[in-house]
Amino acid sequence: MQISNSHWYALYVKTGYEDETKSLLEQKLGPTMIRCLLPKRRIPEKKEKNTKIVLKTMFPGYLLINVKMDFCTYYEIIKIPNVISLLTYNNKKDRTTSDHNTLIEGEANYFKALPSEEVNLILKLIDDNDIVEFSKAFFDGEKLVIESGPLRELSCSIKKIEIRKSRAKISLNFMETQYLMDVGILITREQ
Repeated sequence: MQISNSHWYALYVKTGYEDETKSLLEQKLGPTMIRCLLPKRRIPEKKEKNTKIVLKTMFPGYLLINVKMDFCTYYEIIKIPNVISLLTYNNKKDRTTSDHNTLIEGEANYFKALPSEEVNLILKLIDDNDIVEFSKAFFDGEKLVIESGPLRELSCSIKKIEIRKSRAKISLNFMETQYLMDVGILITREQ
């Protein structure tokens, strides 16, 4: 659900407390004011010859929040335990016009929203539980064909396939930085 007149922001929180902080934010502000997103990915992990499927946070230490931001809401959010900061335009260099002389003031120019392309890609990857599930694929000769799952429409983002580990390394932009991230993929034999 998208909150009207809202934007997506990155909230920096204490690593390991993302789930707890998400719950506290949702309790404090309610579903009509905020949507919290903690994207996770289900991937295989091998330890001592045993493979387990584990759930890992995509961006440790960050929560994505969809909210109509103003200073009042900002101060409510920043009071929540384990919240460290909100990505903002804190320095004058970021808040000046292109002529570098005029300082842009006001709430709308203080808070830094995430680029919509970045958030839209994350939203395409996750399911209703905010999890990137396994994709299913097969090889048609030399070409990898994504049969189902979150990578179906995003095959151009795949940078590397590790068949034995059942992982795909994808390229993902977050806060204007490119990340390479492992996601689960099940590859069947050639068809």
